[in-house]
Amino acid sequence: MSKTKNNDFPLANYTDELAERLRTLVSAALHEGDVNAIHQARVTTRRLRAAMDLLRPVIPPKARKPVTKTLKRLRKQLGPLRDADVMLSHLDDLKRYPKHAAAINWMEKHLQIHREEALKKALSDTPPAKTLAKLGSWWGVREQIASAREQVDLLLAHSLHRQLDDFTAAADPLLNQSDKTAPAANPHAIRIAGKLLRYTVEMAEVEGHELPKNVLRSFKKMQEALGTWHDFVVFTETAMELSVEQILPATDAAMQQRVLDLCALAIRRAQSYLAKFVDLWKSRGEEISDAIRAAFPDPREIIEPKTDRDLPGSTELPAPAISDAARPAAF
Repeated sequence: MSKTKNNDFPLANYTDELAERLRTLVSAALHEGDVNAIHQARVTTRRLRAAMDLLRPVIPPKARKPVTKTLKRLRKQLGPLRDADVMLSHLDDLKRYPKHAAAINWMEKHLQIHREEALKKALSDTPPAKTLAKLGSWWGVREQIASAREQVDLLLAHSLHRQLDDFTAAADPLLNQSDKTAPAANPHAIRIAGKLLRYTVEMAEVEGHELPKNVLRSFKKMQEALGTWHDFVVFTETAMELSVEQILPATDAAMQQRVLDLCALAIRRAQSYLAKFVDLWKSRGEEISDAIRAAFPDPREIIEPKTDRDLPGSTELPAPAISDAARPAAF
């Protein structure tokens, strides 16, 4: 894929680099099953999707849909592989607990089998050559992005404020868990909202709107805590699914108990990382929110001059310049 460097539009160059990186990662991920390539390919698809969500108002559906469909399919096919790699990594860490050795060895064996099957399926369902050919449709999207230079700061401002609102609304219930009347917290929704916000902050930085380094470090720590929480939740779910698949309660009750004990450890680990996120949000959440809001004035708060048609005393805000289509979808 050829590309033309646009020194006046860093975000266009950034998305070009992401698309090119993805093309180099596809073969290593699908043909070789390379652990790092699988991880980086999935992250790259998410960043590209976030960029297209941000720029949705200036990218016609006809140009956007073939690329988003290809990114979604690739991400879906690589998902089971990435999950297996993460769980195998955590199993290595858990080997420091000798009493769980038998359950860890049992899970390791079955996860390796599942990974091999997932790799064969991904290679069959998403052949690298076909995927690379479909990624060629990026050039049409790129041409549309190039025309969005003048709108990008406004799009970033709308997106950052909306995503920060979503993240705060999702995270705040965790601070009031003792209040039985408070809405139930959804850590998964917090994690997704945090990813979306992080990718948009990255795009804002590319465009020269940097946040204080300590704010970025704190936000990264919060995301890592939520990510590890999710790892151990998936670990527990997978262990239970493997137990059912192998009919373990009926065929080896003693091993089933060992797996359940390992699950209990994983759940405790998950809860500890969720508590770490809560502590970080309590201590740094306001600072992070203030820094993001300070980087961009909220365009929703701008009041246009009144006209003769305005009613006296009206305080109604004008409709946002960007439609709801600009709001990134969760993924």
